Amino acid sequence: MNRFIILIIFFLFPLFAKSQELKGNYDNSKYNYSINYPEFLIGEGEADAGDGQKFFSPDKSIKLIVWAQYDVLNEGLNGAMKYAKEKRTVTYKVVKDNFFVLSGFEGNDIFYRKTILSKDKGTLLTFEFIYPKTKAETCNKDCSKIAQSLKFYTP
Repeated sequence: MNRFIILIIFFLFPLFAKSQELKGNYDNSKYNYSINYPEFLIGEGEADAGDGQKFFSPDKSIKLIVWAQYDVLNEGLNGAMKYAKEKRTVTYKVVKDNFFVLSGFEGNDIFYRKTILSKDKGTLLTFEFIYPKTKAETCNKDCSKIAQSLKFYTP
């Protein structure tokens, strides 16, 4: 009997543990990128420069910022990473040839940042997902989905 209960829990737990699907989508035609986001976030509208957008939860405690910029100083990923670490405690870091991911703490909030370098365009594409530690259980699940959805596209 105990094995039966354990098997039921094992197979049903993933159904209850899933975070919501990312139903929101933002496409940027100036820099040719897109990102998906949780639909509870509300966009403020594209920035005047046309480089990205900020999204907030209704209570403003959760923030998603996405933007692209030309790497005019030719600092690449190292320069972007140095800036991203300022005034933060980094607890997770992954660095590859064309992207990096940083996560950690900024005051009482958790941050998750991914930056992709498009070498052929000389463009840095970044998103940051910032949320209170008290909302980590829900938001942590969304981070990887948002990160996987961030991409350049060919017009």
